[in-house]
Amino acid sequence: MWFLLYETVFSFSLFITFKCLFVGLPTQKQELCL
Repeated sequence: MWFLLYETVFSFSLFITFKCLFVGLPTQKQELCL
């Protein structure tokens, strides 16, 4: 139960990180990292 919750949060954080790298940096929108 807790493992599933942790995995969901981790996956979401990883998605935000990749969104920041592949979308935020090329378009100079670093606020997406926040």
